[in-house]
Amino acid sequence: MLQNPGSKNVNDKVVVNCATAIAFLSAISSDPAQMKALNSAFDDDGNDCVTLSVKFGILTNGNDNIDKSTMLEELCSTIAEVLEERAGFEEIDDDPAPLIDEESENFKFGSVLETLGYLLDKMARRSQYLTQDSNVLRAILGAVNKSSIFTKLS
Repeated sequence: MLQNPGSKNVNDKVVVNCATAIAFLSAISSDPAQMKALNSAFDDDGNDCVTLSVKFGILTNGNDNIDKSTMLEELCSTIAEVLEERAGFEEIDDDPAPLIDEESENFKFGSVLETLGYLLDKMARRSQYLTQDSNVLRAILGAVNKSSIFTKLS
């Protein structure tokens, strides 16, 4: 499912949940290098649902046996990059406007903001994953706030 998540028969919410579950399961790996490999395994796939979910899941999986600071930096840079490229707004004469897409049989996220919103709603607000003063949550929200797309919208 994660190898071809762009299939029209796959619901994006299911893809996010599966990718996050795989990242959570990586916490029980006997080799911490496997978590690092999984963190970058889907970077070149071009599917934000999988990439963001895996990176977020690894950071919040509860295994703190490895230094996750570089992984957090990678997630924040990925968020900044994809928000700039695929935030769900189209620039017409330097004026961003929301993209409107056709209805589909299966649920598809219209933008990276919707993907992040779903991921943070379902995973970050649960106390077993993150607390309000979490460095992970603070860094993610900081990356979103620093995005240049919001400067253009204001």
